Amino acid sequence: MHRTARAVIHTLADRAPELLKDVRAVDFNPETLRELRERGVAGTFGDLSSLDSLEHAHLHDCRLIVSTIPDMLLKGTDNQTLVKVLRNLAPRASVVAVADDARHEQLLRAEGAEFVINHHTLAADLIAALVRAAVTEDPAPPVQLPPAPQHNAA
Repeated sequence: MHRTARAVIHTLADRAPELLKDVRAVDFNPETLRELRERGVAGTFGDLSSLDSLEHAHLHDCRLIVSTIPDMLLKGTDNQTLVKVLRNLAPRASVVAVADDARHEQLLRAEGAEFVINHHTLAADLIAALVRAAVTEDPAPPVQLPPAPQHNAA
């Protein structure tokens, strides 16, 4: 459970909490798994670099598998290897992986990732749309930003 996965869980909890029961996370931190359980998310203890852990996670019938951890934070594996392994474990699942750049995106797609997230490209697309809207004084920017999270003061 990296930052992006935590944000996904938080967003689902806010916008579609009924979906949390359909989410399963694989993590090696028992505290993280406890927090997920409290939110209604199933968790499996495991190491993403271990084929045994991934097999034990019962991913065979998944419809969507998402790896949100960038290669630089993965230990003992990388997203390209994960995509290849996940393709074999769950051949009917759509696989989402994180890429570092355009070349990495191509490699992940070649291994079978249907969706590739490049955080830099996503940020650039959003910022460029906002700049365009500001410069052209377009009252309705082409990108709809999600509402800012509300923080309760204690």
